[in-house]
Amino acid sequence: MQKNFQLSSIGRECEFCGKYSRIEIASSPLSLSCPVCFKIGFEGDWFFDFSKCPFCQCPEFYVQKDFNQALGCLMIAFAAILVPWTYGLSLPAFWLLDRALQKRVSNIGICYRCRTEFRGIPLPENIQEFNHYIGIRYEKK
Repeated sequence: MQKNFQLSSIGRECEFCGKYSRIEIASSPLSLSCPVCFKIGFEGDWFFDFSKCPFCQCPEFYVQKDFNQALGCLMIAFAAILVPWTYGLSLPAFWLLDRALQKRVSNIGICYRCRTEFRGIPLPENIQEFNHYIGIRYEKK
């Protein structure tokens, strides 16, 4: 039997106003409201075990590094720009930097359907990286 874990924070898009926010989870029972429109998105006891998303009831999740993807792309672009002056040595140097960051940055669990990000809790081993075939099933239209 899987243990329930108390969450540290969630990041999600408000279903009412569409704005993204990250909300710290401190205790249970809990009332989560959007910091922009102040409408309540969740109320109740907050324990979570990745059996289903508490917001959309989706049973499928994926794991991803908690790192700004735009910053990662910017690092690669900068390394590519430096290639003519570094004789290509900037690429392996930035690859090593990327590997070091990858080991230090924690993973987050993300719901396929509503894209809610669950941070600060141990992820079950059965949650894998993003699978495009599963993602297509939950793609927003």
